[in-house]
Amino acid sequence: MLFFTGLTVFSQKGPGIDFVRSGEDSLVVLFKQLYKRNGPKYVLNDYQKARVNSEIDSLFSEVLLKNESFDYGFPKLKKVISVLMSRNELVKIYIWDTRNDDYTHTYNGFLQYYYKKKKKVLTFRLHDFSDSITDPQKVRLDYKHWYGNLVYQIVQKKYRGKIYYTLIGWDENNLLTSKKVIDVLYFTGSGRPKFGKRIFVVGRKKYMRLIFEYSAKVAMVLHYDKRYDMIVMDHLSPSKKIYTGLYQFYGPDFTYDGLKFKKGKWYLIENIQVNNPRRQGIRENDRGKPQLPIVR
Repeated sequence: MLFFTGLTVFSQKGPGIDFVRSGEDSLVVLFKQLYKRNGPKYVLNDYQKARVNSEIDSLFSEVLLKNESFDYGFPKLKKVISVLMSRNELVKIYIWDTRNDDYTHTYNGFLQYYYKKKKKVLTFRLHDFSDSITDPQKVRLDYKHWYGNLVYQIVQKKYRGKIYYTLIGWDENNLLTSKKVIDVLYFTGSGRPKFGKRIFVVGRKKYMRLIFEYSAKVAMVLHYDKRYDMIVMDHLSPSKKIYTGLYQFYGPDFTYDGLKFKKGKWYLIENIQVNNPRRQGIRENDRGKPQLPIVR
């Protein structure tokens, strides 16, 4: 069953767990087919990938209509796509990446939300609309018009009774640049998801979300650090001043910025001081290892 709007689940009867586990096995096979390579190149072309993605959509929809899917961990699926649960266990996100023949990327996914008011799980198909958004840092979006990226961390914050889920993700973008994305997810009174809110404060400006673009040849560290209770990130700058605005020449300059949550907003703090010789300033966690995101 293909579906492209929010569907209410929790009406299925019977155990269902065997179907969910069997569906996971079949999805893993489909994803391996989607990502199969011959050296650096993918075996399937765009048309063939679209057909496999259609099969994934159909099967995934059926699996997520089972009550048991919300609490199931999908351990095998986590090895090939991003599967994340929020700290309060009310939000679950499934996202996968499809690289196109022109080396651009399209992101697909599902969002599940446990709607406590009616004790139901709502499931929404996420549609990557990023190529059609003119100024993505200034617009509010929904699940049908989502700024696609591979989310790898959910930061949960509450202000005046409202819960905000800050989503940190990565967009491989193209051959020249990659992007890191900080978005915010919240839900209306009827349980509908919304993306983007003017809570990201940079100087005197406020943004719906923050997007950082940089050279595809380098890596940008961006993650929530519990030790500081901040989102910690590399500061990006061009390798030479003449390249200002040409993001294929941007990369970390060995200084760090942070975002601090205060009174319902994330405030940018520039040039923060953090100490860790293993990663030029990113502080270690309690296990002695830097809290760095693991992405493909």
